[in-house]
Amino acid sequence: MNSPSDKSASPRLSSTGFQALVALAIAFGVVPFVATGYWFDAILTPFLALSLAAVGLNLLTGYAGQLSLGTAAFMAVGAFAAYNFNLRLPGLPLLASIALAGLAARPSAWCLACPACGCVASIWRCPRWPRSSLCSGR
Repeated sequence: MNSPSDKSASPRLSSTGFQALVALAIAFGVVPFVATGYWFDAILTPFLALSLAAVGLNLLTGYAGQLSLGTAAFMAVGAFAAYNFNLRLPGLPLLASIALAGLAARPSAWCLACPACGCVASIWRCPRWPRSSLCSGR
């Protein structure tokens, strides 16, 4: 007779979970030591950047239920800025260029998003821009 109390307290790892664990162990334990510069520059960095964009878009459209039309544009501004920082400042670390690209993309996001949502009109009390907009719902 098998009763619920006979089962062990620790959950068993499924075959899919085991495969994911092996893939993560290879990704973190082997790839950094055997990958060449080409793999880092041409394959892993774009893969990670596009994965980050996909996760952000999934959070926005899936969980929040919002349609995003500007995600690709802001990602393009950040990618262009990161490329220019790497090109114009030789020896700049990758993480520093990504951080600088995020700071460079912020003003473009503000210039495009605030007029669309009527934020500028409410902050500056500008009489030319109407306070009601597509985003505010008024």
